[in-house]
Amino acid sequence: MEPTSTLHVPTGSLFNPEHSVGLYERHASFKVGDMILVKLEEQTQSEKSLDFNTDKNTSFDLSPVTLKVGGIRIDEDDVEVEHEQDSEFASSAKTKQSNSMSGSITVYVTGITPAGNLLVTGEKWITMNRGKEYIRFSGEVRKKDVDESNTVLSSKVGNALIEYSGTGELQDNQQRTVIGKLFSIFG
Repeated sequence: MEPTSTLHVPTGSLFNPEHSVGLYERHASFKVGDMILVKLEEQTQSEKSLDFNTDKNTSFDLSPVTLKVGGIRIDEDDVEVEHEQDSEFASSAKTKQSNSMSGSITVYVTGITPAGNLLVTGEKWITMNRGKEYIRFSGEVRKKDVDESNTVLSSKVGNALIEYSGTGELQDNQQRTVIGKLFSIFG
């Protein structure tokens, strides 16, 4: 199948509906490849707790038994078994996490949705001391959320994906070793 292309035939008019803006609307015409500054102001907090208690009681009583097996005879007074067992288990766990990130990253418009929202993505690498750190950002931005200075807050970005990590000696030291992982499994 051959690719189809649309040919734009001039109508003789100066008006182009793709570039029209309302009377009180800010002219914000974005195209694929345009840059937007995203101000990162992120804070997350989470807390989780768990309490678990269990009690188990078992007991049985084997009253005097009379058995005759072949030439062996066990009378009532010979065997009597009594067993009682109580077990209790209680545990609790609590985790708390808090993260914050601030800064800025320049992203590029990579697409425009049918609703007119901008699909953006960007990456920033920072080399410090003995390693490199990076921030990756992608999401969907409404045109009206981009201010006059071509900036948008990260909290206004839909479907935002923010990744912050690094490479190098410092990053490697933050990861657990194989022995450390084994101790956490069996410890």
